[in-house]
Amino acid sequence: MLKNRLRCVVGPCAAGLAVAILVVVQVGCGGSGVSESGTDQIGIDVSSLRVAIENKSGLGLINVKAMIEPAGLQKTGYTALIGRLENAQTRNVSFSDFRTPNGTPFSPRGARVSAVRVTAEDLNGQAHEAVVPWGL
Repeated sequence: MLKNRLRCVVGPCAAGLAVAILVVVQVGCGGSGVSESGTDQIGIDVSSLRVAIENKSGLGLINVKAMIEPAGLQKTGYTALIGRLENAQTRNVSFSDFRTPNGTPFSPRGARVSAVRVTAEDLNGQAHEAVVPWGL
């Protein structure tokens, strides 16, 4: 009798644990799922110390904002406001310039990152966006 009760209790728990482990492994080991897009108008180059943003749109860009997007369960990204970027201008943005809305600075050691996204608006009012996967 005790053996049957243990089988009823342990069996579903073991199955649930196995499913939970598979989900964690799938989420943790899965790729970022981010593909490069929009880089014909805005160039993004990520190195170990900075993010370089290049305006290739042919016009000056205003309201330029770069965001380091988190991977996993973290919802808040790290943002750096660049402001204006003239035609063919490249701006290097240090990782220390990226912050969360509450002021926490970005650290590549402590954050899991999926992509870098840059949004801007040209002088004609057309919106531009570029995304590159995190490659460090």
